[in-house]
Amino acid sequence: MALMAAVLVACGAEDGAAPPHGDLPQCEAPEVALPDGSCIRPGVPPNGCGEGFVHDGDVGCEPLLPAEPCPEGWMAVPGETECHPVMECGDGTWGDIPVDGTTIYVDAAYASGSSDGSAAAPFTTIAAALGAASDGDLIAVAAGTYAENVLVHQRVRLWGVCPERAIIAGAGATAAALDFRTGAQGAEAHGFAITGSNPVGVSIWGVEDVLLTHLWVHEPAGRGLNLQATLGPTSVTVQHTLVEGSHDIGVFVYGSAATLDGVVVRDTLPLQSDPPRGRGISIQLDPDTSSTATITASLVERNHEFGIFVSGSTATLDGVVVRDTFPQPSDLSVGRGIHVQGAIDTGAPSVASITATVVERSHDIGVVIQGSEATLDAVVVRDTFPQQSDLRFGRGIDIETSRYTGAPSTATVTASLVERSHDIGIYASGSEATLENVVVRDTFPRQSDLGLGRGINIQTATGTPSTATITTSLVERSHDIGVLISGSEVTLRGVAIRQTRGRACDGLFGDGLVVVSESGPATAAITNSLVQDSDRAGLGNFGAHVGLGATVLTCNAFDLASETFLDQPFAFDDLGQNSCGCPEPSEACKAISAGLEPPGSIDDSP
Repeated sequence: MALMAAVLVACGAEDGAAPPHGDLPQCEAPEVALPDGSCIRPGVPPNGCGEGFVHDGDVGCEPLLPAEPCPEGWMAVPGETECHPVMECGDGTWGDIPVDGTTIYVDAAYASGSSDGSAAAPFTTIAAALGAASDGDLIAVAAGTYAENVLVHQRVRLWGVCPERAIIAGAGATAAALDFRTGAQGAEAHGFAITGSNPVGVSIWGVEDVLLTHLWVHEPAGRGLNLQATLGPTSVTVQHTLVEGSHDIGVFVYGSAATLDGVVVRDTLPLQSDPPRGRGISIQLDPDTSSTATITASLVERNHEFGIFVSGSTATLDGVVVRDTFPQPSDLSVGRGIHVQGAIDTGAPSVASITATVVERSHDIGVVIQGSEATLDAVVVRDTFPQQSDLRFGRGIDIETSRYTGAPSTATVTASLVERSHDIGIYASGSEATLENVVVRDTFPRQSDLGLGRGINIQTATGTPSTATITTSLVERSHDIGVLISGSEVTLRGVAIRQTRGRACDGLFGDGLVVVSESGPATAAITNSLVQDSDRAGLGNFGAHVGLGATVLTCNAFDLASETFLDQPFAFDDLGQNSCGCPEPSEACKAISAGLEPPGSIDDSP
């Protein structure tokens, strides 16, 4: 097939005149050279990792955690490189409990006669101590297994000697082994293990300002911590606590407010009677009230379905590690790290702020934003595996419309790294995305058919275009396409797209940047950018309108390809100072018509 070429000429320039050009600057890795002579360093900056994380010297962060998994009953949060018990036990019967002259004492081992709650004649059950307590009292609990359901209706401070020795083993007759109800506003619980056959380990219903610290909640028959506003406003602060081996959900926040700091939630399993789920943390809207949750310096690992799930609520994550999220055992689907969506019934969006967080070894998708608003800063999403049920997907970040209402998402991702995803690194559909100082690299083909492997994919959703701005970012070592813009409006400034390879399944495509008017017109404004070493086209324009200025296209099979598509002619606005060629970008850019086929948009969203 004969090639047809047209030289791009800036307005006012003489026809055929070569544009100004110069060598790209020499930048030290991991900096990236841009045509304007600047060196940028996208990704997480050296001082951008949160407390408990260390910069990898490149563009990402690594959490400081033990090299091996912690044993049962032991924990570590980001910044701790050794596993440790949830709480030290201290010496003597009462350990480090801050007892005073008004303390009510409990000791299951006491067998010397009648009890009055004194240190010399302690009660033998926690229930007996609660029956004698008034607001503000401290109840000190010695070592022992307390086979009882503890129901708290007062503003008391329950204090066990330590979780290894003070164990509340619920009998299963009521909803929770430890239950805070009306009248317990401002109550506290410290230093217990909570277990048993109850449907819930710790439950808080219609009670505000509850404080839980140094608890080990393990192996309840159902949920670990359950916060519900069904009986009224509910709020809790949870600190230095381990929740493991729960069923259904580790921590459930329903129409409530929760602050989780230094918390580990791990190994949540589905209910045997209802196989789906097994979530780590679930933050949800109840019919009347959204939830608000702040999670800091915490570890969420080895859960199922979702590590952290947010629906119709507000969530703030800072310094969190979400890793090894497994699929649902029932059908081997999903296994997402963080999933943020609008409410199913009302469509009310979630609002999420995710900072200095690592999401790794998820399945299906690392981070999902559906019909919601989200900001991600200094976030690392790495090693996302395909969905086990069909080996599809494996995306890093997915920004899309609500599955229930069609409402768009708005997401801003800054100073972040997405690496070793499958299928697509960052996907935006029918939504608004802002990507700044982002690195997307080593995107692998999906395992189901060895197709795709795209770095960034921005497209329509049922005819609704996306809008996106991508600045000072790097996309490298993708497959199929580095950046696809389909039926959408995108601005790229200071973007480097390098080493885009053909599809693994058949070797086709391998375009650095593609703009295609599929399912609607596509427009792109591209300035001060670099497209280098693509297996096929550096920039492919398929029936779209592209503005190109101060951009270098070098060492691609075709630097600039243009085709009419679906009867839509292509158009270029030459903004000047563009350079093409190989090995040096010393030539005027020519738009080649070689009869190339455009790669398609995605019609199989997860």
